[in-house]
Amino acid sequence: MNARLIILFLLTLLGISCSNLDTRTLPSALGQENAKETADSNSKDGKSQLSIPADLDSKFETFIKYFSKDSVFQVSRIDFPLKVKNVDEENEQEIIIKKSQFHKQDFDDKTTETREFDKYKQEIKVNRNKAIVEIRGIDNGIYIDVYFEKKNNKWKLLTWVDSSD
Repeated sequence: MNARLIILFLLTLLGISCSNLDTRTLPSALGQENAKETADSNSKDGKSQLSIPADLDSKFETFIKYFSKDSVFQVSRIDFPLKVKNVDEENEQEIIIKKSQFHKQDFDDKTTETREFDKYKQEIKVNRNKAIVEIRGIDNGIYIDVYFEKKNNKWKLLTWVDSSD
């Protein structure tokens, strides 16, 4: 049984049906505070409750920490509909995610290498106004690249490509 089938089985056990494999989030390997919480439900009025750092967009590392904490801010830094790809040996599937379908992503989770299931390492590569968050599974086939770009002096999430086994 390959790793992709095992991951699908685990997701099914967690209540995600096979008909919903076009999930609105990155695979369950990425820590989500609450998978049922949509990204724009962080506050009652749709405004961020965290204070925005003054140097937010000067360094990608500062941006990604804040981006991971605040769901309202996260949505503001994505141009919807978001187009993402799931790629395997036989198929490439493009998925369109509407704002209402998107769930907050956590790129600042410190438990990714020590959790019991879906362990992964994350490496950030920045080249001027582009950044890639590389997510590589530890003995499980997870392989995801998340693309960001700095446009008009603001970092934005562009897309992700999930090539997991």
